[in-house]
Amino acid sequence: MGTLKQSEEYRIIGNSQGIRNVFDIVEKAANSDSTVMVFGESGTGKELIARAIHQSGHRSRHAFVSENCGAISESLLESELFGHLKGSFTGADEDREGLFSAADKGTLFLDEISDMSQNMQRKLLRTLQEGVVRPIGSKTSIQVDSRVVCASNTDLKHLVERDQFRADLFYRLNVITIEVPPLRQRRGDIPLLIDHFLARLGEEEGVEKIDQFFPVLVAVLRCIEPWVINQIGSSHGTAERRPIPVLAHGKSYPTAVATPVVVP
Repeated sequence: MGTLKQSEEYRIIGNSQGIRNVFDIVEKAANSDSTVMVFGESGTGKELIARAIHQSGHRSRHAFVSENCGAISESLLESELFGHLKGSFTGADEDREGLFSAADKGTLFLDEISDMSQNMQRKLLRTLQEGVVRPIGSKTSIQVDSRVVCASNTDLKHLVERDQFRADLFYRLNVITIEVPPLRQRRGDIPLLIDHFLARLGEEEGVEKIDQFFPVLVAVLRCIEPWVINQIGSSHGTAERRPIPVLAHGKSYPTAVATPVVVP
């Protein structure tokens, strides 16, 4: 499969060697049931990689479910992953299915796995080893068949060395490893990303697509780092935004739609 076709199918924009290496691993991992660890800085598109693995494999007919392990408390994370029974804790007004069950025969993506507490790491390890979950308040375990893909922007090996992450869980998760390069290491993909985001914005705003960039614009954009790929085309966000005018032949976009989000 050609790289450009892969980009379209995976919704991952790029044609650099670094991204081609990622595509190769995605293809090899797609029809495996082994766990996958995706490493990369924030904004490099780790969830897109996880979705590409799911969509390319035999589990694509079933659900892709995701959870950010660092965004919620330990008690809530346990309920989210494993489910709970009505009355098992204050506020549990009804039975609730966990994400492992929701992703049965599909894929469960756990983002920022490095933020998971030691207690939750132990429970996750048991689920991976035995293929079962026990909802909070239940005495019965439920069989699950979920392919787990995890992501981290932290080097888990360093956390293992500092006893902040379980070594047995690390090796259970890190069967297949994918390292997503940051955009500053694949600057040749910047024009493709610019074109993609502007085309998407053009469709949303009903504006004709820009025909051509002046080379100076691309040169300026290549000098800005670090880029956060999934926010280049964003008009929202809390990070500082630096307006960059778009120069093009024919009709042009207003400066506002070409405002990248740049993390200082």
